[in-house]
Amino acid sequence: MADARRFFRYVIPGLTFIIEISIYFWLSNPGKFHNSILTIFSGKDVGIGAFFALFIASGALGFLLGIIYHFLYWLPCVRPCMVDHSPLIKKMMGFGWVELKYCDSCDVEQKEITQAGAWRILTAFWHSRRGSSEIIKGANERIDSLGNTVHGLGTACVGALISYPLWIFIQCYLGNFNPPLSICWSLFFFAAFFYIAILIFHIANYLAIVRDFNSIINIVTTQQIRSEYEKNENTPIMIFISKRDLADKYTCLRRKNER
Repeated sequence: MADARRFFRYVIPGLTFIIEISIYFWLSNPGKFHNSILTIFSGKDVGIGAFFALFIASGALGFLLGIIYHFLYWLPCVRPCMVDHSPLIKKMMGFGWVELKYCDSCDVEQKEITQAGAWRILTAFWHSRRGSSEIIKGANERIDSLGNTVHGLGTACVGALISYPLWIFIQCYLGNFNPPLSICWSLFFFAAFFYIAILIFHIANYLAIVRDFNSIINIVTTQQIRSEYEKNENTPIMIFISKRDLADKYTCLRRKNER
C-alpha cells in the first residue's frame, strides 16, 4: 500500500500537469485540439493501450517534476515556507530533554541547529523509534500518508508553475498559432488569468498541508521525547552527530571542518 501511494504521488501530479496544459491548448484552438484527441484515442488498434501509456507517461512526467520540486524545496528563497523542525529541536534542548553532541563529545549549541540539520536529526530519531515506540508506531501510517500528500501537492505546484510558460513556448516557437491580434491578446489574457488562479489555489493548498504536516510531526515527537525523558528518570536523550549533519542541503563542507 505504501509503495502504491508513493507511485501515485508522481502519477497524479503528472496527470494534473497534462490536464492543465491541455486546457491551454484547447483555449488556443478548440477545433484542432478536439480533432487531435479523437485521432489519438479513436483508432482501432489503440483501445486501452493509449490510456495505459498515458498513465505510465504521467508517472514518468510526475517523477521529472518531482526532481525539480525537491531541488526547489531547499533553496534559500523557498526554505522559510517549508517544513522546519529546528524550533522544536532547540526547544527540546532548552528543556534539557535532548542533548546533541558531536562525535568527539563536544556539545552542539542551539544556534548551530539549521533547518536541514533539524530535518536529518528528527528523521533519524523518528525512524529509529518507529518499530519500538507505540506513540510513533500509531502515528507513522498517517504521517507517511501526509508526507506523500505534501510532496505530491508540491510536485503539482511545480507542474502548474511551468505549464503556462511551456504552452507559450510551444505555441510561439513550435506551433502554428496565428489568430488575429485582438483574439490573440484576449486569449493570452484569459489564459494568464486562469494560470494565476490555478497557481494561487495550488500554493495555498500546499502551504496549508505543509503547516499541518510540520505540526503533527512536532506534536508526536514531543510526546515521544518527553515520554523517554521521564521514563529514564529525567535523563536527557543523547544524540551524536557530525558537523556535516548540520550543513545546508546544497552546502559542501570540507573534511577539515568536521568534528
